[in-house]
Amino acid sequence: SSNEIFALKEDRNGKVWIATNGGGLNVYNPDTKRIVKYSTEFREDSPFYLPLNNFLRVIEEDQSGGIWIGSHGAGIAMYSTKLKKFTTYNRAANNLANDIVLSVLSDRNNHIWVGTGGGGLNLLNTKTNKFISFDEKDGLANNTIHKIIEGADSRLWLSTNTGISSFDRRTRKFKNYSYHNGIQHSNFVLG
Repeated sequence: SSNEIFALKEDRNGKVWIATNGGGLNVYNPDTKRIVKYSTEFREDSPFYLPLNNFLRVIEEDQSGGIWIGSHGAGIAMYSTKLKKFTTYNRAANNLANDIVLSVLSDRNNHIWVGTGGGGLNLLNTKTNKFISFDEKDGLANNTIHKIIEGADSRLWLSTNTGISSFDRRTRKFKNYSYHNGIQHSNFVLG
């Protein structure tokens, strides 16, 4: 559907999820050797309708087998592999700080963390289905987060436009690292 692939993710069942830049979402099933396409090109009542734009950036699987797809400008969709349907999350409905989603992490406690292009770090409150955001005013180095990884302790590590930040999930405090700490001068664009 598009030659520009931004993310690949093999799920726990061996299917390969392919996020494209303009062509939507493709899912390759190695058992059947078939690709299923999800796109905005389909009607909204179609099971193949993608409730995002077709410009996708990241794919993550949570502990329940849900597939989280981040888009450039339309927020996030979570595909329930059990229910075979999408649930969307965005700025207007769920307080996501920015609909440009660059990174999604499902941590060891099954919390969903989202790194955005300008809206900082976001945590989904599953009780309210609203996001809590952490940004520069909270101590984050920069509000554009390209990648989130989970450390062995309670920290998340974030690559930003101005260096690396660590976030302690217990204290909700940031520590920032820049060229003053011996890392490169420029941004960390692709994590």
